Amino acid sequence: MPRRASFPLALTMGEPAGIGGEITLMAWLGRAAGTPPFVAIDDPDRLAELARASGANVRGVYQFDLGRKSRTATAALTGLGKTRRILLSDTLLEGFSHEEISVVLAHELAHHGRRHIPKLIAAQAVFGTVVFYGVVFALRAWGPGLGVDRAADPAGLPLALLVLGGAGLLAAPFANSVSRAMERRCDDDALRATKDPGSFISAMRKLSRLNLAEESPPAWVERLFYSHPSISRRIAYAEAFRRESSAAA
Repeated sequence: MPRRASFPLALTMGEPAGIGGEITLMAWLGRAAGTPPFVAIDDPDRLAELARASGANVRGVYQFDLGRKSRTATAALTGLGKTRRILLSDTLLEGFSHEEISVVLAHELAHHGRRHIPKLIAAQAVFGTVVFYGVVFALRAWGPGLGVDRAADPAGLPLALLVLGGAGLLAAPFANSVSRAMERRCDDDALRATKDPGSFISAMRKLSRLNLAEESPPAWVERLFYSHPSISRRIAYAEAFRRESSAAA
């Protein structure tokens, strides 16, 4: 039988973006209730080897309960330094083969190996600082004409929200473009690490069904709104990788 383990999480790096806070909350609620939500996986060797190949030493591979609140399937690398652990959702373990799980985890580990999380945090900090000064400038430049005497005047809140919303709207296509490029590189790393494009393709199709994702959205929709390449593009890339691998063999 699987071994139960209870521990708090210092940091979670996984997808979707909000999964980190949810896993951390689940950990603390589980400890408070006396029911640890994480269960160690009995056969973690291949997954742990993938982690070591990406430069991440992990203390174990654990399952966490996501199925009660979501159909989403995900994997995550959690913790800092020597406390890192691999977390796999129960939905992933129940609906995916071991090979498919390896591909999904290899993709997440690629984010770790390429240090995407620190890079995104730094970029968001710079963007937030620029937008903050943009809001102050707007309040000082246009506020007096709207009856706003100073930047701290609550009457300037609508203008501040307008500037914030406009900045976010303008930055979203660029941010999504950068995110798609990162995801494409991680897909490539996952394929090269596992050398299993067939499992990659089947995992993408399963994730698409679970997440109710549109496999082939219009190109303009993907460019403007998608933070990940469309499922059809990811599958096409995996098929191209398979052809190249077969030709090189």
